[in-house]
Amino acid sequence: MGKRHEAIGIKQAIRFEWMQKAANLLLAGLDAKTIRQELHEFLADRKGNGSEGERSDQTRTFVVNNLMKIWVSPDPELIPFRDASLAFLRENPSMALAVHWGMISAVYPFWFNVARQTGRLLALQDQVTQTQMWPGRPAVCWPCRTK
Repeated sequence: MGKRHEAIGIKQAIRFEWMQKAANLLLAGLDAKTIRQELHEFLADRKGNGSEGERSDQTRTFVVNNLMKIWVSPDPELIPFRDASLAFLRENPSMALAVHWGMISAVYPFWFNVARQTGRLLALQDQVTQTQMWPGRPAVCWPCRTK
């Protein structure tokens, strides 16, 4: 088993359309180097909040690395799952959100567990604080992210 169970993984917002772009480039048969270049160009003027604007090389690289790890170069034990996900995505494009959710959850299990816990708390109450998710951290309201 790779180190994916030890990694927190995601430092920035990853938008659905970015996941679609990465998967579509892979489905088009492009190699990893070309996909990485295409993603850098595609994300050069796209920010995590959906607005347009120039990103720093560092923040863009973080997102590109996440997208590459999710779709293009996952851990070897996830390659069969990735390939099955791509085949399913090709045949069922309306299920794209579920397929991307599955891939990101498989590649970043910590992220999945935090999302699951947040969802459970939000089913019980209207807001979730960061302290509820990570005891000892300053309280921030999720999803509104205010103190």
